[in-house]
Amino acid sequence: MKLFLSLIVVATFVASGQAGRITDALQAVFLRGTRQDVVIDFPNVMGHALPIGHLGSNPSEAAQTNFINTLRAQTRAVQLPVLNAIQSLGLSEKATPFWIANRIELKGVEIGPLRALAAIPGNFVIREGIRVKAFPVVETPADDQESYNRRSRQSSDTPYGVTKVGAPNVWAKGNKGEGIVIGVKSIL
Repeated sequence: MKLFLSLIVVATFVASGQAGRITDALQAVFLRGTRQDVVIDFPNVMGHALPIGHLGSNPSEAAQTNFINTLRAQTRAVQLPVLNAIQSLGLSEKATPFWIANRIELKGVEIGPLRALAAIPGNFVIREGIRVKAFPVVETPADDQESYNRRSRQSSDTPYGVTKVGAPNVWAKGNKGEGIVIGVKSIL
């Protein structure tokens, strides 16, 4: 069943006659003649995997395993033609596939191989990698941790990140977040 659905996904992309695409922003970067870290984004296959491995509110371990295996098989089927081309271009060591995000990251590549990849039939986009600027972490010595925690609780200064997301405005309206569930999607 999984193989059959994977073949349907791949056949859909191949039959569409659609080829990959390099974003204009990435092409502009390559005008300077540099190597770039890039991401190859494929369509989300979660919608194809959910009907097969619908998890419900309290899924069994077998249902979870089935869902994950189905999702991995479908992303692998979608990525396989591009991964094969990456290997034939000698770029395997620069490539990292991610099944849950359905993308492939390539480190330090030139435009020529990317143009060859973009010619492969399929529905995918080759774009610049996202660069994130992280603020340095200030470590507090363990022996001073309680003092640091006390000062933090007593401080009238709202932390930068809390202000940045607009939490004080929400707090002013009386909402402190009770009963809110937050989910995080990790691609690691």
